[in-house]
Amino acid sequence: MKGLKKLVCLVAAVAFATAVFGCGKAETKKEAETTQAINVAEQVSVKVTIDGSKGEDKAISCEETLELQGGSTVYDALAALCDKNGFEITGEPSYIKTIGGLGEGSFGSTACGWMFTVNGNYSTDTADVCQLNDGDDIVWTFMK
Repeated sequence: MKGLKKLVCLVAAVAFATAVFGCGKAETKKEAETTQAINVAEQVSVKVTIDGSKGEDKAISCEETLELQGGSTVYDALAALCDKNGFEITGEPSYIKTIGGLGEGSFGSTACGWMFTVNGNYSTDTADVCQLNDGDDIVWTFMK
């Protein structure tokens, strides 16, 4: 009988602990989802520059401040700027081959291409992953 009481008490304690800690995790997940929804609903203002001045006769450049949805990426900002200026982007969102016809292979070599910085720093993330914050300054530079 003593063993049964101990077992019932142990099961009750485990059930209580699971309920308390389980609820804490559910609230944390809900809070994270709420925070993500707020970030997506907010707008961010970013400055985006395309500097293709090293492209010689194929040189392109433009600069504009854009309003984007929260959660937008460096690629989203580039695509918005290119749409506004009639520049075609080739490649993948994770790897930009050309912007406006200038890029990889433009001078007979794959050693040239596009790099981007955010607030003056090169990112270790690809453009489709690097998320933007309000006030960010993105510069896409053609490297030759």
